[in-house]
Amino acid sequence: FGSSDDANGAGITWQNYIDTLTLKTQNTAGILRFASNNNVEAMRILANGNVGIGTQSPASTLDVANSANTGTTLLKLRDMGTAGTHTMVEFTNNGSSSEQLVGQINSNGTDLRINAVSDLILQDSGANVGIGTQSPGSKLDVNGTSGLRDNVTIYDDKTLFVGNDLTNGLRIFHLSSNNNNYIRSNGGALNILTAVSQPIYLNTNN
Repeated sequence: FGSSDDANGAGITWQNYIDTLTLKTQNTAGILRFASNNNVEAMRILANGNVGIGTQSPASTLDVANSANTGTTLLKLRDMGTAGTHTMVEFTNNGSSSEQLVGQINSNGTDLRINAVSDLILQDSGANVGIGTQSPGSKLDVNGTSGLRDNVTIYDDKTLFVGNDLTNGLRIFHLSSNNNNYIRSNGGALNILTAVSQPIYLNTNN
């Protein structure tokens, strides 16, 4: 296909030996544009390979834009297989000599599972993570009954607060400067301090 000033602007070729149909542009800045609904653009592919759906200037390998009202699904992944765990999205990299799996987003029934091969880092930009709340007030804010099935470490000079009163409520902490451990409540009667030279032991049985 061409025009008066560009005789070979685009073309469609069939390569029988590899069973491939190619739709192509001949120009270095050529764009493939797909339209429907009386020439309304549905998708385009830029010369650099970026694919845009709903945008004429895709800024990444796949750029999907939605101009519809809130509540419209932007991307839907549908698994029509049998029951069990299915991989919906898989992340890999080629940082070494071979492709390495980074993580997956899997579905199992109505469960959504995020599986990371190494560390799973949430909100590393400094924002908060909320479970059961839309307005988390700390690094991890859990609203509802929760359980811990392993040890919990409170690092030196950090505090575990019990209750909402951060001034007079119950606090458990360790001071690295003098190796002191505290269980303390400024607003109540409980105040237990242990130091290396003055230990406190509360034992039963053995």
